[in-house]
Amino acid sequence: MDLFGLRCFVEIVRAGGFTRAAEALGRTQPAVSAQVKRLEESLGGPLIDRSAPGLVLTELGRQLLPRAEGLLEGIDDLEREMLAGDGQARGRVTIATGLSVIEGLLPAILGSFRARHPLVRITLLNRPGEGIYRALLDARADLGLGWLLGQRPRIQAEAIGEVRFYLARRKTRQARGQGRLEDLLAGPLLAFEKGIDLRNYAEGRLGPLEAFLELPSVEALLRYAERGFGTALVPLLSGVRQSPALEWLDLSDTVPPLALELYRREGAPGSAAQALLVEAIRQGRDTGD
Repeated sequence: MDLFGLRCFVEIVRAGGFTRAAEALGRTQPAVSAQVKRLEESLGGPLIDRSAPGLVLTELGRQLLPRAEGLLEGIDDLEREMLAGDGQARGRVTIATGLSVIEGLLPAILGSFRARHPLVRITLLNRPGEGIYRALLDARADLGLGWLLGQRPRIQAEAIGEVRFYLARRKTRQARGQGRLEDLLAGPLLAFEKGIDLRNYAEGRLGPLEAFLELPSVEALLRYAERGFGTALVPLLSGVRQSPALEWLDLSDTVPPLALELYRREGAPGSAAQALLVEAIRQGRDTGD
């Protein structure tokens, strides 16, 4: 498989056509077309549906695109590292994870990491559990952070922390003291939207929940609980501190904590930047603000 053919294919998709891709690559349009044709012959099928109006990829083209983008970006990053010769890690690392991790755990970790490795670029993809798995398999993500994926083919999982479930409500004179679990669940309840994996897990232990207000993220649950909307069912990552404006009831005896896991694709070549970020996540998971 010719790398320049791959680069031509990726540039055609990015530019939206053969002519603009040829201009970006400094080649003639027939030369770019010939490169893609040879690539298609080596792969055994068309990558672009030439009978369709506009630029439409075939199923083979859709499967190839994320892998080709990842491969070419890795090669470009390696070339930049070798040419620089200053020992600084470079490149881009993409993490697929959910909002709870993006908003709660990663800001402190990535802040420290960026101070030490300013030339490493990072992309965060907001994905649910199954979306994390697909992003890793399709090479759209280098790393995943999540829970409840179980044993999946071609994925390595490493437990790096846990998710504990709490009930949290605004501190008031009337609300002092933790109260009974049944009473707290019977009052105005704030919870994730139905269908979210963490809510499903909690309902499997607590029974069906009737939420007064359904919200999309831990950050939203905390803000609305602080304003007195009700008692929030909050999944909190290890390393993320509890809001002092709220009273907290740990539900670990009723809802066992979940393992927070770091996921990687088996056999995927990891860059130096990726290895450094993995270590930062391992070391920083218990130092969130």
